[in-house]
Amino acid sequence: MTDVARFASPLGPMMATVRDGRLRALRFTEGWSAARFAAAEVRPARDPAGIVSRLKRYFDGELDAIADVEVELDGTAFQRRVWNALRRIPTGETFSYAQLARAIGHPEAVRAVGAANGANPICIVIPCHRVIGADGRLTGYAGGLDRKRWLLAHEARAGSLFCIDDDGGMQLEGVEIAVADVEADAAAYRVLLGVAPLTGRDGRRRFQLSRGAVELAPGAGRHAIRFRTDPGDPPWPADDAFHGVCVRVADAAPPVDGDREADAVETIDHVVVRTPDADRAIRLWRDRCGLRLALDRVFPERGVRLVFFRSGGITLEFAAAHPAETTDGPDAFHGVSYRVPDLAVRRERLLQAGVDVSAIRPGMRPGTSVATVRSGTAGVATLLLQVHGPPA
Repeated sequence: MTDVARFASPLGPMMATVRDGRLRALRFTEGWSAARFAAAEVRPARDPAGIVSRLKRYFDGELDAIADVEVELDGTAFQRRVWNALRRIPTGETFSYAQLARAIGHPEAVRAVGAANGANPICIVIPCHRVIGADGRLTGYAGGLDRKRWLLAHEARAGSLFCIDDDGGMQLEGVEIAVADVEADAAAYRVLLGVAPLTGRDGRRRFQLSRGAVELAPGAGRHAIRFRTDPGDPPWPADDAFHGVCVRVADAAPPVDGDREADAVETIDHVVVRTPDADRAIRLWRDRCGLRLALDRVFPERGVRLVFFRSGGITLEFAAAHPAETTDGPDAFHGVSYRVPDLAVRRERLLQAGVDVSAIRPGMRPGTSVATVRSGTAGVATLLLQVHGPPA
């Protein structure tokens, strides 16, 4: 016997079907009904197996209320593998389709993963809304992009360190690193990232990742943060408005290069800027530039205030001393954190190549491990990071 519950949610009416205490389907009700079940198999219910109560707690901000909901999955073995992997994406995090394909051991099956994601019968509990485009933009969602945007923002507001961008506007594209010897530093970054560079104008080398890019520029200039804009976006502030940080407008990203190691860096996770004035950073990047403020938190034990903005699927982090010693002075580009699929494997490969890498340690963000790269980075502070989902 299948219990069917119809209930209201902040995103509109929903329907859940439960059999033997396991959730079988959860959908927004337009275009879907319990008619797929024979009449004799269905009975109305208010809160079967407590599913409706758990979802209401989720919508009220208790995000882990649905973490251990038992589900019953039909579908092919491949679809079930994708759906189980979706449940291992941490709340507040997002994956690209390519990342999800790699997570299930089929990096070549990006289209099939996308199709399985779209066929997910249990929305929210199996969080297909956490899968986005490689460039950080929202992509298709059976419930509509407005609902997808709401869900991601809800999970960010309720305690995650991160949130997702709105479509359009300034998009963080990557970093530009000024180097004295392009050939030597490109060879070092080839080892660090596990990605072959593309040769660009003026002898530049570009390392295109699944999300974000690192560009090495010849000369003794300053390191820069690269953004891209869309036609019709508001004009940027003048260069002197960025308080000493070099900001450049990037060209459209080329396709990801095919010459990549199996354990290569996947994405830029965050770019770090040192600032004497965190409030000044908020006034500029949120209020003037329109970036989404994802975190503003003081960590007394570390003597630091961290302000995170989210753009292009990448976090722009501003770190300020707390209590502030001064609010005068320029901001300064500090470093980059890269996400890897397997930190232990990547670290061992770097050590074998003669790169100085610290021991692996727990990251500040729950569910992460990190290691510091101390050579071969052209002097840029560099961190490797792995996000661990719940056990499979």
